[in-house]
Amino acid sequence: MAALRLGWKYPTYAAHESGLRVYPAKVAAKYARAFNVSPEFLIYGTRPPEWWDHKDTGLVEHVVPVRYLTLVSDQSADDVERLTGPEAPVRKDYCVADIGDLPAFCFAYKVATDEMLDAAPQGSVLVIDRDPDTVKPGSLVLLSVKRQIAPSLRRVKSMPGGRVRYVAQNEDYEALDDTDARVIGRAVLVVRSL
Repeated sequence: MAALRLGWKYPTYAAHESGLRVYPAKVAAKYARAFNVSPEFLIYGTRPPEWWDHKDTGLVEHVVPVRYLTLVSDQSADDVERLTGPEAPVRKDYCVADIGDLPAFCFAYKVATDEMLDAAPQGSVLVIDRDPDTVKPGSLVLLSVKRQIAPSLRRVKSMPGGRVRYVAQNEDYEALDDTDARVIGRAVLVVRSL
């Protein structure tokens, strides 16, 4: 009754008390017993008790913003840079939920090789940040290699003297020096294929 006097509605009260925006079924069952309502009423707003006189449950629908990205996969490294540069228009090929932490200039890259076995399996989609200044040792990067047409995926490894090497997880692929390759971008998100 104190909750009703304070103006709380049952779903918001249970969420407030549990400290979660979306609370688990165990918490809902506990509050359902305390308020003498069904757990479905607390979680979904359905099956209200007979004394509930209005249809509005007070549940708020949260819409996650979507970010559209240009998707590249089988293009050459030069085409990747041309299609994903800051001046290139964004094609709506791929979308990802944007919670506000994606970089300004990014694109999606579909992995077609097995260079990075576990980090980025074949068929996965990477969201690549175009800013090369964010690259540091341990980063997964997309490279333009001098001796090949297609871009490569490698992990950045620090070497003595300030040099870096780009190392593949698959031992069938050779490590590259910073003189042999140029960074196109750094992977900030890996969407794995099942």
